[in-house]
This record gives sequence, structure tokens and C-alpha cells, in this order.
Amino acid sequence: INQLIIRENDQNSLFEKMCENLIKDLGFSIVVVGEIDNTNNLKIIHKKGENSQLFDDIPISINGKSEYGKGTAYLAYKTNTVIINQNTLTNPAMNFWKDKLLKYNLHSNCAIPIKKNGSIKYIILIYSNIANFFTQEMLPILNELKDDIEFALVKIETQESLKNSIRFYNTLSKVNHLLIKSTSKNELFEKICD
Repeated sequence: INQLIIRENDQNSLFEKMCENLIKDLGFSIVVVGEIDNTNNLKIIHKKGENSQLFDDIPISINGKSEYGKGTAYLAYKTNTVIINQNTLTNPAMNFWKDKLLKYNLHSNCAIPIKKNGSIKYIILIYSNIANFFTQEMLPILNELKDDIEFALVKIETQESLKNSIRFYNTLSKVNHLLIKSTSKNELFEKICD
């Protein structure tokens, strides 16, 4: 993941490659990135892993009220901490999703809230086919992943802002140059519009 932070200059590419690496390098079953929309639902923007299409039809919310809004994503959002579900079969917070998750052999997961511009905008859900895979001992690593992704998002946004500032400055410089060279309003407007 640290290499992604250095190399990636695009948020979509960052999330896509993060999902790929977590599946390929660490052997997780499914990795999902959801963006919190204006109705407090999780809109899946990236997913990887065998049977990840399962998440095309599963509603996930962070509203804390609906039956699909009280799981690990909601708890991660509410507390801004990594939440671990050690066993989908026995965890009451997972009741709404239990049958579908177990059908695809997804026995445990964690939810990682990701802040952007000071508020939680994304939730990363990582699933394992092993019950009790996610333990308290893993929290420092999962928190490091959270910090790394948040840092990368700030880096990407800062680079994009810098590029926009440079483009604006270059445009302003061209306009100033035209102001100096133009001898009439009409000539100025013609050159600016070109």
C-alpha cells in the first residue's frame, strides 16, 4: 500500500489497486470500497474478489435505523474507528446480511472509515472466508491502512489543487500579456476568445 501512496495520482486508481493488492498479496476474499451518498447509503465504487458481484444487490447504509444500516459500516462511521466482525454467523449486527455472506463463504470482515476533507466519505469493507480472522491484534495494521489511504487522498487532492493553480496562473499570465499587446477593445476580445 505504501508504494500506491507514492505512485498513484488518481483516487479511483488508488482504490482499485488497493483492492487488487489486498486480494492478491494478503489473500482476502473480497474488498469493497463504498462512498457515502447523500441518503446515508453506501454506494459501491470499487470491489474485487471472487463473487464480489454479491455487493451489486446488497444494500448497506450508515443510518443506524434500517435493518441494513446497523452493521460494521455503520459502526465504523459512527465511531470513526476500524470495526471488526469476527464471526458473521454469531454477530447480531450482521443479521441482515448473514445468509448472503455465508452463502459465499464470507465468515468475518472489518470496516475501515476513510476521511476526506475532514469528514468520513468512504468505508472500506474487507472480507475473509475464515471466522475469527480479524482480531484485536490486527487493529494496528488496519489503522495504519486507514491512515495511509487518508494520507494518499490528501496528497492526491493537494496535487490536483496545485495543477489547477498552475493552470489558472498560466491563463492569467496569457491574458495579462494580451492586455499589454492589444491596441483596442475589439482586438483584446478577439485574442482572448481565440
